Amino acid sequence: VVGDAMLDTYLEGTATRLCREGPVPVVRKISEHHIAGGAANTAANLRALGADVIFLSIVGRDNAASTLLSGLREQGIDDRWIVEDDTANTLHKLRILADGQYIVRFDEDTRPHSPVCKQRLLANLDEAFASCDLVLVSDYDYGVLSDELIERLRVLRSRHTCPLLVDSKNLSRFHNIGATVITLSLIH
Repeated sequence: VVGDAMLDTYLEGTATRLCREGPVPVVRKISEHHIAGGAANTAANLRALGADVIFLSIVGRDNAASTLLSGLREQGIDDRWIVEDDTANTLHKLRILADGQYIVRFDEDTRPHSPVCKQRLLANLDEAFASCDLVLVSDYDYGVLSDELIERLRVLRSRHTCPLLVDSKNLSRFHNIGATVITLSLIH
């Protein structure tokens, strides 16, 4: 799996009253869940189905990355293929729910990945590709799937043919690599 790793956090609680400072509910926290999101979710789901998963992505060197990588390791996904970037941050979506209803979602702004980390990701792709029976691209258009990485996928597939499935927010970027283009969100 190659793509944008995210951490999805859910804070769940019950609304006890309205806030005095404004017309918003005061939520008493009952639970907190951290779940692999984006391409990390795809990798976790494939692993849960029994697949041996190699997951390539870039994350920041931050608390969200620590939580995400720990969760992936617990699910049996080796994190050595994931590049940690000191200049970037990990995609993190924090959702607050009260009595089963979404109140708000905070999205962590993304910063561009460093050229050095992009090169490390390409090197990881070069190393891992030949051992893959299937490559699944999960592109949320946050920058992990650079033009260079897409071109490298095309070159690697010319040397080692294996199925390449693409789920992308920007499918037109993948028109020249001979992929089976799918929209997994329609399958969910």
